[in-house]
Amino acid sequence: MKKVIKLFFYDASYLILENDKIIYVGNRKGNVYKIIIDACMRIKSYIFASINVSFLWHRKLGHISMDILSKLVKNELVKGLPHLAFKKEKLCDACY
Repeated sequence: MKKVIKLFFYDASYLILENDKIIYVGNRKGNVYKIIIDACMRIKSYIFASINVSFLWHRKLGHISMDILSKLVKNELVKGLPHLAFKKEKLCDACY
């Protein structure tokens, strides 16, 4: 049986369901829906999609090209930017 994960957001809370069974209930504080990672780690499901880290940095830095990201890493021009291989594998949806 294929696992189907659904999220439902409400004004003050949200639900995570796996195959229509509630597996997590979270709360909203201000404009942020909070999640307790420890609680999620105990759940035997993969709730979070894995996203290529280089594409996360691409998005964080305003959809900058992978070539420029590579130069930033090589010349250590951005504090906290991990030393990753930024390769043009595909275009993200926003840059397509």
